[in-house]
Amino acid sequence: MNLTKKEKLALVVAGVYLVIMITGMLAMTNVFHISYGGYQMTSVLVYFTFAAVCSAIFFYRKYFRGTAFKKPRINMWIIEFMLVTVLIAGCHLFYGEFAGKDITIIATICATMLLAGIGEELVFRGIILNTFKEKRGIWVAILWSSVIFGILHITNIFGGQGVIETLKQVFSAGLAGVLFAWVYLKTNNVIPTMIYHGFYDMFILLSLYVPVSLTFPVSDSESLSITQIIASGQQIFSLTASVILLGIVIYKIYKEKKSGTKDLQMEI
Repeated sequence: MNLTKKEKLALVVAGVYLVIMITGMLAMTNVFHISYGGYQMTSVLVYFTFAAVCSAIFFYRKYFRGTAFKKPRINMWIIEFMLVTVLIAGCHLFYGEFAGKDITIIATICATMLLAGIGEELVFRGIILNTFKEKRGIWVAILWSSVIFGILHITNIFGGQGVIETLKQVFSAGLAGVLFAWVYLKTNNVIPTMIYHGFYDMFILLSLYVPVSLTFPVSDSESLSITQIIASGQQIFSLTASVILLGIVIYKIYKEKKSGTKDLQMEI
């Protein structure tokens, strides 16, 4: 595949983002001796995530301005995203065991995950998806942006995460990228996916430091919090939707190859 100059630049943006986050993971494990997976990692990664987001904003404003922040369209996908976000946030605010917790740690967790949501959506949906869509159509663009989004999560291996777990996360993130791309294209604005991505991840990680007191028994020896139940339901929904949408994307690409045409816009 011959890449255009703009497509190459979009991949450079993703590469810069990737290098910054790998550097953060290496510093986290080798300098501060913190492993990936716990809320403690945000004490280091917050600085590198901020740097990565700044790099994404710089490239967007200089080379890709005007593509990711158009007038938003409301649809059922984004309503579902926002509803889940509000439910998890409400449960955590009402039932979270905040007493005695360090506000600095809470703020660091929130800042890191919100920044990650902003940066990843700007790079992979706002820049890469839009750039590849210009020449190759929306279906190939969805596939490319999702694959590269999945590859980004290979950074976790530099934070001490096991190879198998990292590969699982690369695969699941790639699938999630299909859903995020679909919702972005339906919405026409990257801000809603930024909000959902950032807040969803934020409350999932925050629950490791601030547990939720409202729980329900699932067996004689195990209980799940209300946020865990909502998050598990959302993960099942997202995985199912992502697989179905991936099938649609692959079918559309196959049809385009046969017809020699490309869809540059998604039907609403």
